[in-house]
Amino acid sequence: VYILDPNKNIELLMAYPANTGRKMNEILRAIDSLLLTSKHKVATPCNWQPGDDVIVDYSLTDSMADMTFGRNRYRIIDVPSEKAKKQNLSSEPKDYQDDEKHYLRYVKDPSREEFEMPF
Repeated sequence: VYILDPNKNIELLMAYPANTGRKMNEILRAIDSLLLTSKHKVATPCNWQPGDDVIVDYSLTDSMADMTFGRNRYRIIDVPSEKAKKQNLSSEPKDYQDDEKHYLRYVKDPSREEFEMPF
């Protein structure tokens, strides 16, 4: 199974043995995820279904996320393993540590009609 973007680049490749059936729900879920993430600065977590909360794109700073989704419109979940890594980097330069994020930010699916943009 190949899914191409409008520029004919491969966005997703699912390989199955010829004697294994395909699960259409998973293919449709992947297409929904690709469409959502191409339009909004978000990522979809594992087992995501359309309408579920999504993760704010890691590349967005907190202030950019506030401008994009609205201040206090996302919830923050700590990622303990990343926090531990940061503590172990105490010998690294200070500016490197400041760029580290030890949390994920979840927001409601922005493609849903009930999501209101902050502007």
